[in-house]
Order: sequence, then structure tokens, then C-alpha cells
Amino acid sequence: MTAADANQLISVQPNDLKFLFELDKPSFCDLHVMNNTDNHVAFKTIQHLKDERDAAVRQTVQLQQELDFLKRQRKRRNDSGFSFVFASFVAVIGIMVGYLLNRSFASPSTE
Repeated sequence: MTAADANQLISVQPNDLKFLFELDKPSFCDLHVMNNTDNHVAFKTIQHLKDERDAAVRQTVQLQQELDFLKRQRKRRNDSGFSFVFASFVAVIGIMVGYLLNRSFASPSTE
């Protein structure tokens, strides 16, 4: 116990709080508050932790929205036209039809 610890009215254990976080679900963390005096001590909860949690939730939601936007953008880019195989197939059919029409309309030789 240091000199600074001796002047504290309360102590909180553990020193580092850890929260299990799931989107749209409440987060909980166990902590132990001890009165370091023989007197009654009043305290209020720390708003800063709630603000940090809310900021983390907002950041997670924003990142999820950006990820969804990028997925939609990639899907649109991939669906932007005919596939190469389909275009090649249509080209081969066109060449074959052109060749057959050319042969059928060609004038027979008069020899």
C-alpha cells in the first residue's frame, strides 16, 4: 500500500475493467468496491465508462454499415454486364450462322 493509496476513501478491484461486448445487448462487468475508512462513503458511478461503451457501439455500427456498403458496391461491380463465357458463346454462334448464311447465299459456280 503506497502513501497515495492510504489517502483513498474507496478502492475498486480489478484495476482494469473488461467487458464482453455483443451488439444490441447489455454489457456487464463485475467489480468490487471497498470502503478504506471506518466511515460511510458515498460515491457515484463513473459516466465515462458508459460513454466509452456507447462510443464503441456507435463505431461498431458505423463499421458494419461501411462493410455492408462495400459489399453492395463489389456486388454491383461484379454484376455489371455479361460474363466473358456468355459473350464468347454468342460470338461463336454468330460466326457459325454468318458462315452458313454466306455458304447458302453464295452463287453456285457455273463450271
